[in-house]
Amino acid sequence: MKKIILTKKLAILYKISIILGLTAFGLIFFLPLLFEEDVGYIVYCVLIAIGLMFGVIVFLYPFIFIDPNNVMSPKTKAEKYKVNVGSFEEFLKTTGNVLGEKGFSKIEERILEEYDIYLYASTLRHSNLELIQIIKAKELTDEILDNSSKMYIECVETHYNKKIDDLSEHITIMTIVCVNRINSPFRNIMNSNVEQDFETGRFIAGLSFGGKNLYIAEQAGGFGILKYKKYRKKFFELFDFLIEK
Repeated sequence: MKKIILTKKLAILYKISIILGLTAFGLIFFLPLLFEEDVGYIVYCVLIAIGLMFGVIVFLYPFIFIDPNNVMSPKTKAEKYKVNVGSFEEFLKTTGNVLGEKGFSKIEERILEEYDIYLYASTLRHSNLELIQIIKAKELTDEILDNSSKMYIECVETHYNKKIDDLSEHITIMTIVCVNRINSPFRNIMNSNVEQDFETGRFIAGLSFGGKNLYIAEQAGGFGILKYKKYRKKFFELFDFLIEK
């Protein structure tokens, strides 16, 4: 089943469902203490139904939604490095050469009004497909993040003429956000916990050409931490040329 990308609005609805579910179950136990009269069988049935309904939503969350933009993630502190590339054009040219030597090929390039996307893929294997997505924008917005999460799936499916779920058992998506200026959405994504799931591994980095800094979003333990460390090592193997020595 194709998962739904979690947006801020969906995250708010999800949190509301948790509160309503807990409130419903709480009322089941506390109503007899609050009212001396019998509140009625129907009221209890309604509260149980509400509690169970929202409980099911909470239980099914990891199977229905993906959170590539870390909307629900706890805050972390991004790693920060000085870089020795002066422009996006220089970075993109060097990246293309390095990735080509490492077995990656560019499968999509989209020049849009507010941002550009460049997508590279490793040689397709049944067990794993590695993707590197480069996003270029003057400033990052939540809409760009939401759209890019959908777009890389669309690009992969178009290129390989297959649904992404049928392509490979596991997909790694390494995203590098390149901006001229740092703003609130950029800080939020870089200072949010990176999360993994069973089918998709994620790594997020950001480049600010205004300050000439590289930011790497961290994963604060939990499920998939070994995957994250593996992707981090891979990132530095590929993009070592960025770091100012």
